[in-house]
Amino acid sequence: MVEMNICKRFDPVYWQTAVLSVNAKTYGDELSNPDYNKLATAIGQLPKGLVTYPDINDSEVGFVPQINGQSKHILLGLNAISGIGEQEINEIIEKRPYTSLDDFMNRSSDVFSTKKMILLIKSGALNCFDENRRKLMINYISKIVEPKKKLTTVQIKKIGNYIPKEFENQKNAYLMKDYVKNNKTLYDSPIGRWFLNVVKPLISHYENELRNKPEGDFWSIEYGKIIIDSKRYNKWFNEYSKPLKDWLKTDEAINIERKVRCSEIWKKECQGNPEHWAFEALNFYPEKHELEVSNLWSQLPYKSFNDLSPEPKLVKTVRSKNGREFNIYHTYIIAGTIVAKNNVKSTISLLTPDGLAIVSLGRNTYSKIGKKEMMGKGKNRKCISDSWLERGEMLVVTGYRQQDSFRLRKDSNMSTTVMLAKGFGDNIVLQFEK
Repeated sequence: MVEMNICKRFDPVYWQTAVLSVNAKTYGDELSNPDYNKLATAIGQLPKGLVTYPDINDSEVGFVPQINGQSKHILLGLNAISGIGEQEINEIIEKRPYTSLDDFMNRSSDVFSTKKMILLIKSGALNCFDENRRKLMINYISKIVEPKKKLTTVQIKKIGNYIPKEFENQKNAYLMKDYVKNNKTLYDSPIGRWFLNVVKPLISHYENELRNKPEGDFWSIEYGKIIIDSKRYNKWFNEYSKPLKDWLKTDEAINIERKVRCSEIWKKECQGNPEHWAFEALNFYPEKHELEVSNLWSQLPYKSFNDLSPEPKLVKTVRSKNGREFNIYHTYIIAGTIVAKNNVKSTISLLTPDGLAIVSLGRNTYSKIGKKEMMGKGKNRKCISDSWLERGEMLVVTGYRQQDSFRLRKDSNMSTTVMLAKGFGDNIVLQFEK
């Protein structure tokens, strides 16, 4: 009756906002980390697209209903953005409105680190400045990476692949300095042969031109290694590398080095597509699920979880040797992103393109794919096999639906019940075994 009365006197979006706030444990101005499992479940129960990206100028701490003519939606709260805490939220609310990306950066640079600014862009909170988040991200990174005033040979390793071919020998001569310094140039190796065929004649020619030619050989072979007089090598290199050093002072070289630093930030912080970014920052997909913009469907046609009957479809009942009867149900394939896991029940919350499914993996499967395998000791210890059950991992599973749960069962056309989907967009690859 309360619900009906509210929906009659006001728009139903207000009631939906209240229910969402309660289910997601995000109440008004209460600053506490939301339960992302409950958040995804609650949003999954609402019409798709009703909950939208947060907005840097309009969002409050919690959810806000907005009605603009026939358009109705629920604005995501700033508190739902992963990694954005109380200090940042207060800063945003206190200093707004913001007119542009530059305006926001200038007034908030003392609070927002690069990592948190990238999270804001991923979350869609800055879409008011440019709805193309990829373009906005490129714009932001280009602003924070300023060109160096000058480059030195230290930058050669970083930009080596972009140095013009005319300086190839000078570049290689610089890269060889590490081998010279550490006496690790093997005689029978590409770098050793390069030294003998290219560098040795150049150094010999250089030293023959000196007024006071050094005495003795500047290199020798000991235990299969080429031992080089590093002082003589460096003296030759400083003269030989002048054309490369002059190029490093040019605008061309400075711009290349800046682009490489931009690329390093992108590779570290901005992998994936905008749909993937949304999940990273919000733990749900305000628009399309990233699987909907991938090539997974062409590899493995999967079903929508909400389209499956809540009750499993019986194929047949069989009797075991000991007389026990058990049912064989029709199996389906579903796919989604892990939102949360339950170690006690051996279940995962899988956010599919059209709703949340609680997938019961079983103790053995849960333990097998959830284990992180390490190798080595001390500083040499490294991970050789990551867990498949981390938040954000995408899984493809076979089985049948039973109410809101999905139970694993092997499909006759598949070799396994659980597969890991790796990559983004058209580069999705399935891993069948851990």
